[in-house]
Amino acid sequence: TVLFEQSTDGFTWSPVGEKAEVYTGGISEVSFAFTAQGDLVAVGRNEDGDRTGFGSQLFFARAGDLGHWQHLPVSMPQRFDSPRMMRMAGDELLLFARQHPPLLVPAQGWRCLPHRSARCERQLRGAAHRARALFRVDARRHRLLLS
Repeated sequence: TVLFEQSTDGFTWSPVGEKAEVYTGGISEVSFAFTAQGDLVAVGRNEDGDRTGFGSQLFFARAGDLGHWQHLPVSMPQRFDSPRMMRMAGDELLLFARQHPPLLVPAQGWRCLPHRSARCERQLRGAAHRARALFRVDARRHRLLLS
């Protein structure tokens, strides 16, 4: 579950929208940035998988309704570890992350393996070499572009 809350003192927290929960599923390690217009764009690692698949998920929320996140119908197949998103000059959004080489991710995601095998594969993959990834975020078209 992804919560989106705000605080003015760091001790007392309240939902940004009507409720704190903005997504329920396998998402962890979320990073977000705001466009020049104040819209929110976020990315979350979907390692455990959910109804949208496995990999990573993009989220979008309009400036006037930041507590209502919309997501892609299907997770992107890339898994981004420790994602960091930031806005550069103008309205360019960049996503920085560590990423596993694509050959280590099964085409059907982890659903093709029994539960114990999937857990073992994740542990093996966690010990494997990771590459750095840099993507541009196309907030208007809801997609990532190679940088």
